[in-house]
Amino acid sequence: MCLDFRDNTAGLGYNYCMPKAALEKLFSEPAVFLTGNRKNAGKTTVLNHLVRYANSKREAEHVSLFSIGWDGEGRDRIFENRKPEITVFQGMRFLTAEYALSRADFPYRILSGFSFRSNAGNYYLCQALAEGKIELIGPEANYQLDEVFSIIKESMPEGTVLIDGALDRISQMASRKAPGFVFIFSPLPGKTTEQMLADFRLQLSLFALPKAGLLSPGESEITGYSKGKVVLECGKNDPFTAESLELVYIKGALTRSLADKFPGGLELVVQDFTRIFLGPEIERRRISVLEQPVPLLFCYNPGLTGIGFQSIHKELLEMNSGFFPSVRLLDVMELEN
Repeated sequence: MCLDFRDNTAGLGYNYCMPKAALEKLFSEPAVFLTGNRKNAGKTTVLNHLVRYANSKREAEHVSLFSIGWDGEGRDRIFENRKPEITVFQGMRFLTAEYALSRADFPYRILSGFSFRSNAGNYYLCQALAEGKIELIGPEANYQLDEVFSIIKESMPEGTVLIDGALDRISQMASRKAPGFVFIFSPLPGKTTEQMLADFRLQLSLFALPKAGLLSPGESEITGYSKGKVVLECGKNDPFTAESLELVYIKGALTRSLADKFPGGLELVVQDFTRIFLGPEIERRRISVLEQPVPLLFCYNPGLTGIGFQSIHKELLEMNSGFFPSVRLLDVMELEN
């Protein structure tokens, strides 16, 4: 469903089904993560759409691409569908490893290497000299991202870095201070419509958690008093008492068993939403985060569930507008047409 904007004059005969304002906002950000609620959610389809748009606007030289990790699969494990490749255009920068470069079908030049490597060989930042397709193989660990961003920004001081990064790999978004992100939601096979809508609502609840006002990023070892509030660092097995406490900082994961140890009115502070493992009760608890990425765009991909966007678009759009009235929700299937 093309909600706002269809640009048939962009060039290349490509049909752009994204709101113009959303695209302009997205490409004004220095770094944008594309994430999904599961593998094969449709991130590559959305990424290819974004890079085609950038190329049509003659902004290819101001776009860099890389991935978090590498799954090494040419087909998805569930349905055996061939995974779409990433298209790069002349002037675009991309990070990948030697294995992928050996299979590239277009000319490129190497701009820089990195201090770390993987089983796929050394990593290189490259620039495409012509249009082609490439497999992105990127760093696995958060600490490597600082070097990646530093080298990319030296090569491309202005522009946007698009990162293909799944939520289930590492807490990669926590390594950037308030980055923008695009979220692609795809229901799991076997889910009913009601279960799928509940899952989507849970994701929106996580993205909408407020930022903690008493703590700031970097104070991960704080214990004691902070601006008149009692702050206690605790883990699963740490002894603690919740009487008279107003705020508790949870170091590590917030699970249901840990949350149940605290009174419902107590504010629980977590580093970021990737460390929260709760169900619908998240909306009944006082939970805040130190770091909260900024949602720029939401996409829905029915996959092979048969629950198409058109059949539930009213429920999805109402739910989305209740949490994020300024963030658009699009149908991934329209981007493939």
